Amino acid sequence: MCTFSDAIWEKGKDEGIRRSVINLMKNHVTSNIEEAMDLLGVEASLRPAILKSIQMH
Repeated sequence: MCTFSDAIWEKGKDEGIRRSVINLMKNHVTSNIEEAMDLLGVEASLRPAILKSIQMH
């Protein structure tokens, strides 16, 4: 059973990954989102949500 604190934890983790991907691209470490997620080792199951989140901002 998922608790409210679990949901908050997951949202924070996703936000951290999103910010890390953006920082890698902003600092010219990577040239695209996929490469940044590869460097960070982002799980395949999380990638669509992270990609959507970044594209919305």
